[in-house]
Amino acid sequence: MEQKKISKKIPTMVIFGRINHDQIYIERETDEDYWINEDFGGPAAYAGIAAAAQGERVGLVSFAGDDFLEDESYNDIANNDNIDISGVDFYYEKMPLLRVWYPNNEKKLTIGMIWDDNPLININMMPSIYKKSKAFLYMPMIDEIPVELIEKIAQIAPDSVRFIDVQGAVRHLKDPKDTTEADWEGMPSDQVEEWVNMPNARRVIYERAYDLNKILANVSIIKVNEGELGILADVDLLGFPTDSDGFRENMLKGVEVLADKAEKAGNPNIIITVTLGSYGAYTSFVDEEGKRSGEQIGAVMARKDEINPTGAGDTFSSAFLIAYKKRPDAILATKYALAASSLGVEKDGPRDRPLKEDIYHRMIEYYGIR
Repeated sequence: MEQKKISKKIPTMVIFGRINHDQIYIERETDEDYWINEDFGGPAAYAGIAAAAQGERVGLVSFAGDDFLEDESYNDIANNDNIDISGVDFYYEKMPLLRVWYPNNEKKLTIGMIWDDNPLININMMPSIYKKSKAFLYMPMIDEIPVELIEKIAQIAPDSVRFIDVQGAVRHLKDPKDTTEADWEGMPSDQVEEWVNMPNARRVIYERAYDLNKILANVSIIKVNEGELGILADVDLLGFPTDSDGFRENMLKGVEVLADKAEKAGNPNIIITVTLGSYGAYTSFVDEEGKRSGEQIGAVMARKDEINPTGAGDTFSSAFLIAYKKRPDAILATKYALAASSLGVEKDGPRDRPLKEDIYHRMIEYYGIR
């Protein structure tokens, strides 16, 4: 197998997380038909491409299959000059498979399955030169980044900026034969039977985040969406319209819960950013006077009727970290990240990520920042 040359430069950002071969099943306007989008996937892959497009030198720490360097569908990652893959462990014979079902109903239920053993990323996979980086981005997809790694990085690089997109910390794996019919609501029974009976099939489920207090103690910034915040802080956010007073009241309560947990864990200055889709993002931070404050920033609306949201959240995460490590201003970083996400959904899938110059122009145009 051909090997890529190992970079001898310190990465400006190190990204941890899974890389997959994705099969995304999306129902059409009726429940009788669907189409399949097949490509590479994984939050770490999307975030890495987004960061590389903005000029970052990315050190990627992940697992891959032997076909990763041979199959041209992975060229945007494997042969990207700004992405160093010397931290990638070629663990599989073939790239691991993830399938996700997006039903066509108002519940927006997402059903995911994987067919591998979801190995844990460990500190020994990371080349020693990566440890000198000043920015670390944790992009777990399904609980593959253990808290011990996050703790170790905080010890090795205490002055670094460490960002976690918590999505994969609330996802866990379950034997699909232990599921109930209700767990598969919105998915055709023939597809359920096919998926469940594949070898090594495991169902992705959403639960609490294990070791949450240790995560909060060892990161600089945590990103959640409303569903994840509801799980982590035990507040109801899915039962209210996003623009309602009830939603905002519970969102602020959830942010307060996380902030209190972080303070008790010894990290009172943690930044908490909650992404709210078309309503932008709410970011909580400690101001110059030492008081916790927060601000909701309106979304930068995409300028296309038909948008592709694939990788939008991952683009937000990498862009936020890029902006914040350059200038530690949480609100400015939020605006930059929202502008990046807006441009990202206007692109043709996760491969075509926005450039730094375009993001700045969109941010300045929309928010009037100079």
